[in-house]
Formats: sequence, structure tokens, C-alpha cells
Amino acid sequence: MNNYIDIYCERIDPNFWAEPLNATSNLAFFIAGCSILWMQYHHKQSNIWVTILAYNTILIGIGSFLFHTYATVWALWVDVLPIILFMSLTLLYFLRYLFGLSWIITLLILSIFTVTGFILQTMSHNILNGSLGYAHGLLALLIITMFSHKYNPALFHYVLIATCCMFLSLILRSIDMLMCDSFPIGTHFLWHWLNGCLMWWILRGIMVSHKSL
Repeated sequence: MNNYIDIYCERIDPNFWAEPLNATSNLAFFIAGCSILWMQYHHKQSNIWVTILAYNTILIGIGSFLFHTYATVWALWVDVLPIILFMSLTLLYFLRYLFGLSWIITLLILSIFTVTGFILQTMSHNILNGSLGYAHGLLALLIITMFSHKYNPALFHYVLIATCCMFLSLILRSIDMLMCDSFPIGTHFLWHWLNGCLMWWILRGIMVSHKSL
């Protein structure tokens, strides 16, 4: 679990601050999560899903920071698990409360989605620099975007922007190691900033769609 991991262009040694941009760019998740929590407080709104996902977003920032500083196997799982949790909880919300699917169908789809995520995460580190491990998340977001146009138009442009953020972020994550010679700091830190934006737009969309419990 303490084995050293070096899979990003910016890291050139095992030191704690070997990835300064990759580590500090996790501020994006703190900004996204805290700003959503502030909006709920300021507008006197209470949506348990938004609250949970906002704290989950902050947790993603913590996990990712630990991975980009410690760069070990245990830190990798601390990084990945909150992301899988966020994707699973978001999908659960949309399936159950946006599409109105039954709990049985919702949990069945969610189980398939979660297992797929774990399989992709453990098998795809050498494919697209590990970005294939998030392909099922992009596919789910594309489907949510299409269906939200029918089921909840107020949500549509929020998830559309979120989908665009994820698509671009996956490209930047995938080309990180390929850019080392021409761009030594890599592009992974931009993955963090775009994913912070992605999560903000999803949570803001849930807030304005009035689909709270």
C-alpha cells in the first residue's frame, strides 16, 4: 500500500511537493463545495442531496491532494473512492428523483454502474493514462443530459455545461504524459479545475431544478 506511484508528468521525484500544481489545483473542489454550501445557507434552501454532494466534493479535494502529495497506493484509493461515491450518488439522485424510476431499477442500474467503475479503475491505468476509468461517468452524464431536456428543462443547460467540462477534462487528463517534452508541468491540474466546475454545475443544477426530497 506504500508503493510509490509516478503516473503524472509534473512528478519527477517522490517528494511531498513534487506535484505543486496538481496538489494545489484541488482548491477547485473546495471552492465548488463551499460555494454551494454558502448558496444554500444564503438563500435559505435545504436540499439534503445538495448538502451531501457538496461535502463529497470537498472530500474529493482532500483525497486528491493526498494522492498528489504522498503518491502511494493507499493515497490512490483515498483519491478514487470519493470520486466513485460522488458519481454513484449523483446517478442515484437523477435516476430516482429526475427520471422517477423505481428503487429496484435504480439500485440495479447503480450496482452495474458502480461495479463497472471499480473494474475500469483497476484495469485501465495504462489506457489513456487511466482516463478510461471515468468513461462510464461521461456516458451516464450524456444520458442524463439528453433525458433532462424532457424531464426537467430547468436542469438541462446545467448538466450540458457539466458534460462539456467532463469531456474536455478527460482529454486533458489523457494527454498529460504525452505533453511532458513540450509542456513539463503537464495538463492534469486542468483536470482538477474543470472537474471542480463540473461538480459546481451539477449541484447548482439540482438546486434550481427544485427536485429536492
